[in-house]
Amino acid sequence: MKTKNLDKNQTIQLIDSCKKRIDFNNKLNAFARKFMKDRGLDDWHQFNGYHDEPTQEMKDSLLDILNNNTLCDLSWMSNDLKLEYLKYTGAIFGQVYGPHVNDYVRRDLHDLESHLEEIEHSANNREEENSEFRVERDLASNRLNLYFDEIPNEEARRILKKNGFRYSPYLGAWTRQLTQNAENSLNKIKQEMGIN
Repeated sequence: MKTKNLDKNQTIQLIDSCKKRIDFNNKLNAFARKFMKDRGLDDWHQFNGYHDEPTQEMKDSLLDILNNNTLCDLSWMSNDLKLEYLKYTGAIFGQVYGPHVNDYVRRDLHDLESHLEEIEHSANNREEENSEFRVERDLASNRLNLYFDEIPNEEARRILKKNGFRYSPYLGAWTRQLTQNAENSLNKIKQEMGIN
């Protein structure tokens, strides 16, 4: 999932949606399996709904779930997402709707939780200063900027370049994209320059 331009509130909302979707998928899977079992259909080969159109009963059951919140509260779910579920009615009732259906949602959830950690880490360490330079974490531009009072000596410039920083005359700072790798490189720079 692309998380680069998401702020903290958007990220938290999407995390909540992912968790609700995983819960709904689990409940829907259990419902579909019970639906099939109650009708004596042990696998998807036994009903007219996977390769062809799902039966009207299947469509009606899923519509009831999505419109009347019969499995759980779906006020968080967008109409587009409801239409997506309806599109795959046959697959859902065809028992291909197993636990693996949550794999991609869990991947999105992992990406979002990692992004939230980065946001919180950056917010807690937005600016700092040491004997050599001042550190600025510019969240709006997604940049990690190092400001020196004077032009760094040749060895310091070599260390900065080796760790992925480039001088920006516009900013008057040594800069690179704000990522976890950039934070790791900042720690290496401090070690190599002997900064505590």
